[in-house]
Amino acid sequence: MPFYPGPGLGGHCIPVDPQFLSWKAKSSQFYPYFIDYADEINRSMPEYVVKKISELLNEEKKSVNGAKILLLGVSYKENVGDVRESPAFDIGSQLLDMKACLSYADPYVESFMDIKRVDEKKQDLSNYDLVVIVTAHREFDVKRILKESRLVLDCRGVTLDMDSKAKLKRL
Repeated sequence: MPFYPGPGLGGHCIPVDPQFLSWKAKSSQFYPYFIDYADEINRSMPEYVVKKISELLNEEKKSVNGAKILLLGVSYKENVGDVRESPAFDIGSQLLDMKACLSYADPYVESFMDIKRVDEKKQDLSNYDLVVIVTAHREFDVKRILKESRLVLDCRGVTLDMDSKAKLKRL
């Protein structure tokens, strides 16, 4: 099964189980540096995404402060409504701390933090300074998103084979 970079790990097992394995190995005098290093990288990804968001907006002469940003997908993986340990929490919190005007669209998640929920299909995406694909649900019309958005950050690699009218960046 191939794995691709993303905005971080979530769910009830993948972020936690390797830490148990690492702890157990250390109790036997074995030091699993690779597991610990992978965990460090995975936990830093939301911060990396926020840094990319800031850089993209700066290239457009915009600040995160006051920027209208739409997070597409906030569950921890595609096509489910489970938000346990979702990287969208850290991304959203950091952007709110930076005074971004956040909205989110997720067909599986009714409420998320104190962020306004919108229906991606009914939005004029050109009204957003940036659209961030955090979780790639099958319901999202990626071609439409690329056609109508001014600026897109693809954190899931769903735009790899697509042309875009929007300015597009990928992790």
